[in-house]
Amino acid sequence: MKTGKKFLAVALSCCMMAAVSTVPAFASTSTESKDYYVGGVGWDVTDSHATVYWDVGDGKTQYKVQIYSSSSLSTSYKVGTARTVSYSAGQADVTALIIDHGSGTFYAKVTCVKDTSLSEVSEGEYIDYDQITTLRKNYKGSTSTTSSGTVSTNGTSTSSTPSAGNAKWVQNADGTWYYITSAGSKAVGWLQINGKWYYFDSGNIMAAKKWIPSASEAGVWYYLGENGDMQTDTTIDDLYTVDAEGKWRE
Repeated sequence: MKTGKKFLAVALSCCMMAAVSTVPAFASTSTESKDYYVGGVGWDVTDSHATVYWDVGDGKTQYKVQIYSSSSLSTSYKVGTARTVSYSAGQADVTALIIDHGSGTFYAKVTCVKDTSLSEVSEGEYIDYDQITTLRKNYKGSTSTTSSGTVSTNGTSTSSTPSAGNAKWVQNADGTWYYITSAGSKAVGWLQINGKWYYFDSGNIMAAKKWIPSASEAGVWYYLGENGDMQTDTTIDDLYTVDAEGKWRE
């Protein structure tokens, strides 16, 4: 009986030692797999690209990158849809989104996919009209994946969704711009691109810093800013206030 009890005690002691010896290795693996991190979010804007970059931790995960045109980060200020990139990328090319949106101050929010509580927002990056013009001229990618719109000619609107490789901005030798629609034709009249309205005259040239009369409402005018996009909820030249629909009434 004594021998049996001694054998049982030794066996239990060995089992406990084995269990304890496995704990550190398991804990280390668990901690290491959850070492997610995102930080140092910033911008790199050159003559040909607008790129968001960030730092990552040891835990491998994908990252979502969403651009906003306001520090409030509300849904109404989203610029395009979020991009998902791999752990090893560490950056995302957002040139097409910036070109389609136009000049302004942009904020990039980068979020860990496996732990969405981990995210960081960049400081505001102001990209002016001249930079947008330079990006349009030098960018080698396509902006068609972020553009969709409604073409209006003589007050009649029809839907238009560009297909890859077709819709794009093109600059003339004199610095003016025109737009190739998904159908392969030059835009004329009103065109909405990525939530902003533009106007193209009978020669297909994008209007900028110009008042355009309404085709359906007498005495109503719309103002197109220096980047060509219709202005809303603002005052032009400290004299003319346009409403949320961009209308100024005589």
